Parts: sequence; C-alpha cells; structure tokens
Amino acid sequence: SASASASASASASEYVSEYDKKEEYKEGKEELENVRFNRWVEEMMIKWNQFAKTHGLAEIKGVIKGSTRERHLRARFNEPSFDMEKILEKISKSDFLLGIKTDWKVNFDWVICPSNYIKILEGNYDNKESSQEIDPLSGESDGERMMREWKEGFENARKRKISPNH
Repeated sequence: SASASASASASASEYVSEYDKKEEYKEGKEELENVRFNRWVEEMMIKWNQFAKTHGLAEIKGVIKGSTRERHLRARFNEPSFDMEKILEKISKSDFLLGIKTDWKVNFDWVICPSNYIKILEGNYDNKESSQEIDPLSGESDGERMMREWKEGFENARKRKISPNH
C-alpha cells in the first residue's frame, strides 16, 4: 500500500538523519579534540624552543602530520603525568641532559619518547652531587638561573602571543 511505503520511507530517512547527526557529533568532537591538541602542541613547542634557546639545545621547527613526533605528542597529550614545565625544570638541573658532562644533549624528540620523560621526572638524571656552582649574590646555580630566565622569557612570549622563534 502507498501509506505503508511512505511510512517505511519516512522511517528510513529518520534513521539516516539520526545516523548523520551521530556522525556529525563524532566529527565535531574529533575536530574540537584536534583544535585542543594543536593548541597544546603549539604551547609545547614554544616552551621547548624558549628553554632550548636559553640552554644551548636544539630548537624544533614543527610537527609533521603522521610523523613519529606527532604520534608521541598525541600519546603525551593524553597522559596527565606529562608536565612540560616540571620536565624542563628537572632538565635544567641535570648536567648530563644539558651536555655539560658528555657530548650528548637532550632533545625534544628524546623527551617525548614514552619512557624518557618519566625517567626525568623520577630523577634518574639528577646530578649526584651539587656540581653546579652557586652564585654567591643570588644563591642560584647556573641551572636555576637559566630556568628562571626561561620562565620569564616564556611568560613574556605568552603575553605577546608569538612564538619565540619568530
């Protein structure tokens, strides 16, 4: 009958419409998550580059979609224990990671590898004894002074809303 066919057609279009709404919602959520991720990555890059500049480390230029760097950053984005500021503070107090005791220096990709940042936070690379000289006037070690200068530089860059490498 015509009415049964019209009814079936109406329910099919309602089903498609509900399906489309669910898909649009999913796409919207994914898009929002990507926006949040991209902003977070930009902040990580600014923090790292400002820190790298003041500590003689390699700066990073970007994140290529689909790269190992992007995959590692996506994983770190979802880990509450990944705290770039705390990580950089620990690095600033490590002669080993800063390349003071060796020819090797820490770099961004090494930090964002799955287990490396956790080892940094756990203190695996902390100086064994106070090998950094303390400035008698300020009472700061070189690492503490460089960390303070980095924080001041980062805050200034954030206020200007520009990347320090521009």
